[in-house]
Amino acid sequence: MYFIEELQKNREQFVQLFAEKNIKDLKSLAHKLHGACCFSGVPKLQTEVVAFEANLKQNMDEFLLETLFKQLIACIDAVIREYYKSYRPQQINSPKLEYSCQ
Repeated sequence: MYFIEELQKNREQFVQLFAEKNIKDLKSLAHKLHGACCFSGVPKLQTEVVAFEANLKQNMDEFLLETLFKQLIACIDAVIREYYKSYRPQQINSPKLEYSCQ
C-alpha cells in the first residue's frame, strides 16, 4: 500500500513539474520512481519510467517527451486502478484517472 500512496503523490508531482517544464526535478522524480519500480513488481511501469528518464537526460524533442510523459502517466494510472480494483473494490473514492496504459 505504501507504494500506491507514493505513486499517487508522484503522479501529482509529475503533472505539476511537467506543466512547469521543470526538467531538473522531473529527472530526479523519474529516477526515484525507477528505483521504486525495481522493488515493486511493476515491469510495464518500470519500462515507461526508464524511457521517460532517458529522454529527459538526452534532452530530446518536446513532442517525444510529451508522448513519453502521457505513456508514463497512463501506466501510473493503470497500476493505481488495478490496485483499487484488486485490493479496494469497495472503496468508492478511488482516484479519477484520465489516461489508459496500452
